[in-house]
Amino acid sequence: MDLPSPRPTSLLAWAGVAGPVAFVITVVVATLLEAGYDWQEEDISALFAKDASHPWVAASGVLALGLGTIALAAGLRGALARGEPADIGLVLLVGLGVVICVAATFHNDCSTETTACAAKVRTGDVSWQHHVHDAASGLIFLLFLASPLVLAHAFRADPRWRTMYGWSRVTGILGLVLLATYLVTPTGAGVLQRLAIGLPVLWLATVSWRLARVL
Repeated sequence: MDLPSPRPTSLLAWAGVAGPVAFVITVVVATLLEAGYDWQEEDISALFAKDASHPWVAASGVLALGLGTIALAAGLRGALARGEPADIGLVLLVGLGVVICVAATFHNDCSTETTACAAKVRTGDVSWQHHVHDAASGLIFLLFLASPLVLAHAFRADPRWRTMYGWSRVTGILGLVLLATYLVTPTGAGVLQRLAIGLPVLWLATVSWRLARVL
């Protein structure tokens, strides 16, 4: 007897789970492979900068995260009660996925937390790809905050998703605190960036897992 084929939305949900998992694994592997890399002070982008030893490792994980985010948005479209918060939230989620893919495609020239690279940035001695990556990274942080806060209201309006309301609000609010701390703290940039990114990445994985269970 033939086994039933998985439904398209179910595949999208599991793709949404796979993206964050792949991201975390590749960042850890890239960190271990990059000699002289200080994960406490240097950001994740340095792992796939043009001068990194194995840039494809972390870049592939970032790309997987972006594609997984787009898949999650596509899956939620048919599994979440429609309304203005849901419509806006899904647009933000798609935008987040696209911008993450842009950041994975266009890399920094060097690790911006190092003295030498910071000097190049100040003098404008970096490529246009470096600037594109930095602009995309800024948008990622903003969308990491906006997406869960907007979708929280959509989750509250749908009984199947109501348990995700509080977690989504916590993700957005705590993410804002972590981002502000990251921007104003002179040391520990690598740690703070990982916390500021890790929380919304965990949220993406949780929502994707919930989507798989709702179906």
